[in-house]
Amino acid sequence: MAIHVELSEEAKIKQKKDLIRSNVITLTSSILAIALIGLTLGLISQIIPTEEPDVIISYSISNDQDSDQSSEQKPQTQQRSVPAAQPSTSMASVITSSAPSAVSIPSIDTTDLMESSDFGDFDDFGGGFEADTNFESTSFFGSTISGERICYVIDYSLSMKQKDRVRLMKKELASSVKKLQDGPEYCLIFFAGPVWQSSDQLVFEPGTAKLLKTVQEDGEEVDWTLSERGIKQELKKLKPKWVKPNEGNIKKSLQEIANTELVLGTHWKKPLDVALSLSPTPDTIVFMTDGDGGDKKIVREIARTANKKSITINTISLMQPKATEHIAKLSELTGGSSVIVHADGSSEDLLAEK
Repeated sequence: MAIHVELSEEAKIKQKKDLIRSNVITLTSSILAIALIGLTLGLISQIIPTEEPDVIISYSISNDQDSDQSSEQKPQTQQRSVPAAQPSTSMASVITSSAPSAVSIPSIDTTDLMESSDFGDFDDFGGGFEADTNFESTSFFGSTISGERICYVIDYSLSMKQKDRVRLMKKELASSVKKLQDGPEYCLIFFAGPVWQSSDQLVFEPGTAKLLKTVQEDGEEVDWTLSERGIKQELKKLKPKWVKPNEGNIKKSLQEIANTELVLGTHWKKPLDVALSLSPTPDTIVFMTDGDGGDKKIVREIARTANKKSITINTISLMQPKATEHIAKLSELTGGSSVIVHADGSSEDLLAEK
């Protein structure tokens, strides 16, 4: 038997108020709990520091004239995980940035680098920075020689015996080649009437300085006893090669310079044609002679070919004033240097007043 009791209106109102009060208390407790958790997490984050990325210091190289304008330059921002190297403060304007980045890519102002005369010395960023653009490697009778490939075309004619020219030439040539070690490739072409590479074997008429033939390293012979027409065909057999400037090759070349005998004749065009036919082409040809075996026509032809191939020709007249007009013109037309070497070993610039 069930008993149904109905609450009075006052009891219903009281019950409703109790329910609302209970909900408010529950909601307030939840909010306070969430706030307490947030506060706790905030305190923990303050106590345990997060790792900040290291800040790179980038350097914008500038010359002395631009130093007053450094404050107007825009900052370059990068970041990396290791400290940056510290160059000399005398040559760098320091720009700092705290902007983070996932990748560090140094930015270099190439205009300032080209203008700075100090960049690349051994006290700062290290030597050799300009190795790909500046190939100055050696010199010959005071003439600076530059290039990745250098071809020497040297007079070994019998007239070099006069005034001890041959001794002076061999000494200077050996000194020049020694400086090439670990530098540019080179080729030694010797000439008189005939033409040969320094490594070729020479076969003379017995008891004379008349060259009969030359034998190349691959065994192919070039006959120098033929008529002029036949000689032109023989010249096609010549296969001069570039020499790697290692210790062994330099030593071999020095022996060839010292031991090669002098030969009859003096002719300019054939050896210069051979030098111009080298593959890859030379950057610089160093042409030395003690004779006047050229003329205006030869000079124009050789210069035209050299200019098409962007080859510079430096010329040296060894104690031969009669040759100076033609060799100076050859160098002038190809952007090279030209000197005459006197008996006392001093040299004179033939293009100084041009």
